[in-house]
Amino acid sequence: PHTPGPTDHHVHLRASRTSALILGEPLIRDARREQFLPLLLGNRDKEIYVVTPEMVYTFRYVWHELKKVVESRHQGTKYNDKPMTGWTAVMVALQMCDSVSLYGFQAYKGGRREDRYHYFDRVTASLKVHSFDLAIEVFQLLALQYPVHIVDPNDPESYSSKLLP
Repeated sequence: PHTPGPTDHHVHLRASRTSALILGEPLIRDARREQFLPLLLGNRDKEIYVVTPEMVYTFRYVWHELKKVVESRHQGTKYNDKPMTGWTAVMVALQMCDSVSLYGFQAYKGGRREDRYHYFDRVTASLKVHSFDLAIEVFQLLALQYPVHIVDPNDPESYSSKLLP
């Protein structure tokens, strides 16, 4: 059930096919120019929403705090610092939705042909930038406190009716 609150003005974004939410690297000047401009120009017919740098900073702070928790559980392990764009997407979704189901967030290990870095293209992953095993543990920690459900493609039990409100 929907509880009226401060995000009511975002309901039209969830229901609309004429809106676009742009996530990315608003903190990096080159990324703003090389990623945002083409996205903005390519979506002129849509209502555009861009995540503010302040939100990205906050999301990264939360990521780094949870990273510390995970590293404390695995003594001597240091994970890469940079969260993936999917982290930002999940955090934005938690701001806008009553619950969030995550598909395709299993730990990317690379090396196997069937492993995909993105579900939407064939980009080659850089395991030197992101720590996908860390991401899974961070999402699991998030799911302990927030309405986040992680769907595991190898676990039919994770495809449950819990996904529906």
